[in-house]
Amino acid sequence: MSNRKIFIYAENDCGAIENSYFELLSKAAALNVKLTELEGAPAQLCAVTVGELGEDSLNSLVESGTDVVYSITDESLTVYNPAVYSEAVAQLCKLEEPYIFLFASTAMGTELAPSLGVKLHTGVSAHCVDLRFDDSGAFIQDVPAFGGKVIGEILTPDTLPQIATVKPGIFQCECLAAKSAEVKKFSPSLDSTVLDGIVLKDVHVKDRDSLPVEQAETIICGGFGMGCDENWEVLDRIANYFENSAVGCTRPALDEDWTDDDGTMIGTSGKTVRPKLYIGAGISGAMHHVCGISDAEFIVSINKDENADIFNVSDIKIVGDAVKILTAFEERLVQE
Repeated sequence: MSNRKIFIYAENDCGAIENSYFELLSKAAALNVKLTELEGAPAQLCAVTVGELGEDSLNSLVESGTDVVYSITDESLTVYNPAVYSEAVAQLCKLEEPYIFLFASTAMGTELAPSLGVKLHTGVSAHCVDLRFDDSGAFIQDVPAFGGKVIGEILTPDTLPQIATVKPGIFQCECLAAKSAEVKKFSPSLDSTVLDGIVLKDVHVKDRDSLPVEQAETIICGGFGMGCDENWEVLDRIANYFENSAVGCTRPALDEDWTDDDGTMIGTSGKTVRPKLYIGAGISGAMHHVCGISDAEFIVSINKDENADIFNVSDIKIVGDAVKILTAFEERLVQE
């Protein structure tokens, strides 16, 4: 085995591992195949988790297909604090010297990855849509620019680790060969100066009352064409008629406060989804949204503009007022 290490951050959500870790691990395993071809030996795949995990969650990491699980624990790591977490992870990186470090572009990951990059004096490629090695062995991170119209290739060969963040849903989970990973405990040296004046006052845990969009089989997505927050309610009502469904949104709808859950935004600034059925209402079809639905099995779009770009990627195109059509659709669902 190569002495190179690929770290994958396993985000600890109240003792459970975020699904994004398994997506990143699957991609890391694919990268490892190419790295083996280039160097004759695979890198070590290493999960990195911070804070205490339940037994089932730890076992899911051990059996996930990784080679090593680094478990970073300390009493100051009970609740997420970017200053403390980044320092703890930085100390592990300085000790183990990973070649690549992958993070999900979650709220935590988009904060932790650049903080780590500053501490380690290395580059961070944010919101990557692909990761690969070229034939020379260079690690290339593909990042969209100009609303997704251009894909830029970013390389950071002179500093390590090469850090990249990836939106949840970009990569698919693959079933990796079963193996029992070695668990290595790491206790960082954290003193009061690391807290940097941040004092935890209280913790509020908000339970999600709907299925995450990246896990939904049916998505009803609204855009600026929905017009107002009162019209937005029809999306929720229609979604209730479908099993494993969720309501998604575009950036303009979120900016208008028609929905307050930024975790439902789809596109380069939000989630990448793969539903069996996607219904888009009042959505123009800007590239930065369309790239988030490109893997949907069947797309139905409603827009009063017959030349809307969204129709270029749609299986069924309905020209008309989105609210009126959705209201009629709801009435038909009630009759059924």
